[in-house]
Amino acid sequence: MAERRLQVTSRLGLHARAAANLVRVASQFKSSLTIQRLDGNSEADAKSILSILTLAASRGTDLKIVASGEDEQEALEAVVGLFSRDFDEPEKDEGKYIARATNELRCKGLGVSDGVVIGRVLRLQEGTPNVYRAEIAETDLERERRRFRAAVRLSRRQLETIKARAEKELGRGHAYIFDAHLLFLQDAKLTRDVEDYIVKEHSNADWAAKVVGDRLVSIYTQINDEYLRERGSDIEDVIQRLLANLTGEGPKYPNLSEDAVIVSTDLLPSTIAELNLSHVKAIATDAGGWTSHMAIIARGLGLTAVVGLRDFYQRTRTGDRIIVDARRGEVVLHPVEETIAHYQFTSADPAPAPP
Repeated sequence: MAERRLQVTSRLGLHARAAANLVRVASQFKSSLTIQRLDGNSEADAKSILSILTLAASRGTDLKIVASGEDEQEALEAVVGLFSRDFDEPEKDEGKYIARATNELRCKGLGVSDGVVIGRVLRLQEGTPNVYRAEIAETDLERERRRFRAAVRLSRRQLETIKARAEKELGRGHAYIFDAHLLFLQDAKLTRDVEDYIVKEHSNADWAAKVVGDRLVSIYTQINDEYLRERGSDIEDVIQRLLANLTGEGPKYPNLSEDAVIVSTDLLPSTIAELNLSHVKAIATDAGGWTSHMAIIARGLGLTAVVGLRDFYQRTRTGDRIIVDARRGEVVLHPVEETIAHYQFTSADPAPAPP
């Protein structure tokens, strides 16, 4: 057995992309690799992305890496080297811009990309398909497990298509988000737990996937680090895809007008990647933050976006006139003509300094 102590020094900690890089390196070796938090809170299998993410290891976390097996020394050096290189990630300035706003109907949020857009609301509702528990007879349990595996395979094919499109439109630097989603589907912590629940509880696959997914997402709601906490949306994204494929309730995306502003409670990364964005001018969501993957994708696409608007979605109807001002971090619903004229006049001006 070989072990080494180290500290997480990368700015964003062990988030999805870093964890995916770690899994790829660790999986090249036959030895088992365990990561332990030195504060005694938890430990993880370095070959399981879900296990790694549940460590919630933000910058400054002290860890111990333990390798055991025939190539333990090589495995340990490779993993330690990856940590020392900050997981081979390019350093980017994702500093927060805190915006302030007033009222008209004006709603305050956080601008996570640049720009001002005048358009029409297109409401898009995200959410888990309706799932109900069903009792499965002993003789049908294996068939239910096969149904779950088929949904995993279908979800994987869909994500591979989404990833290819993201690489083409966003570049490989942003497509890593869907690498992490694919690793979730390969992770025994997810697939084994769902199948075990099916067998032990005589449950249908839909309910088992929802229960296991809810457990994983709940872990993230308790994480103090904002960036790592928002990674729970990636697990939610994968679980929703699995449930849609199990229930047959796939997403139905409307036709988009030329000045569409997507308004939603939240937008999962794969939803954005699947939309035809040629007519989308902006995004406004109740949830989200600067470091959410939705915000990162919006910046990559050059889409104006304001997030964190709380209950704004419930105040809108498709077709409403709207202004999205990411420079000030606000949206204006039902703007009067004077407001529209003001924005048309000033939209080409440099962004004003926050008050």
